[in-house]
Amino acid sequence: MNIYFHPKKNIFVHIDKQNGPYFWGKNDDFLPVSEEDFSLSFPFKMRIDKMRLGPLIGILISKDGRNNVIGDSDLYIGIQKELQKMGGLSFLYSLEDLKEGYITGICYCIDEDRWIQVSFPYPQLVYNRISSRKQEEEDAFLNHVAWMRQHDIVLFNPGFIDKYLMHEIFSKNSHLKPLLPETMLIEKEPNAFQQF
Repeated sequence: MNIYFHPKKNIFVHIDKQNGPYFWGKNDDFLPVSEEDFSLSFPFKMRIDKMRLGPLIGILISKDGRNNVIGDSDLYIGIQKELQKMGGLSFLYSLEDLKEGYITGICYCIDEDRWIQVSFPYPQLVYNRISSRKQEEEDAFLNHVAWMRQHDIVLFNPGFIDKYLMHEIFSKNSHLKPLLPETMLIEKEPNAFQQF
C-alpha cells in the first residue's frame, strides 16, 4: 500500500477508502484518508499488518547553526531506500524537532529525489546518529533517551563507544585477544604516544 505526502497540510495521508482505517507509529496514530487524489506525487510504500503501517523509524541527528543536517546524507538515503523495499519509512529529526505529540522531521522521497519536511508520529525505533559526545551528555539528549525508555521506544546505537573499554572487554575473550592490535590509553601517559 502507498501513503502520500499532503503538501498543503504537511502530513501523510492514504487514499484507500475501502479498507481503512490505518494506523502508524509507536502509539498507533490514525493516518487520515484524503478525498484528493495524491496517487501521482510523493508516494511511500508501506507494509500493512492488521491495519498498522510500517515500521516507522526515526533517525536522531545533529544540526549545525544554520539548521543543516550534520552527517552522511548518502547513508540516510540508503537506509530509506532499503526500508522502502520492505514497506518501512525513516525520517531524520533533531532534539529541537520534538513537539508535544509529534515530531517535525525530514523524509527522503525516492520518487521525487528530494527531502521533504513532515510531521510524524513517534516512531517504533530510533537510530541514534548524534554527531558528538558532548551533545549526548546534554540534558536534552538524556531527557529524550529517558522519555523513549518510558514509552518503550527502541533505541539503537545508544551512544558513542569507548574504544579503550571495548579493547579491554575483547581482550578477555581468548578467541578475540590474538586479533587485537597493541593498544594503550594515551591520556594516562602523556609521552606514551611518542614511545608507541
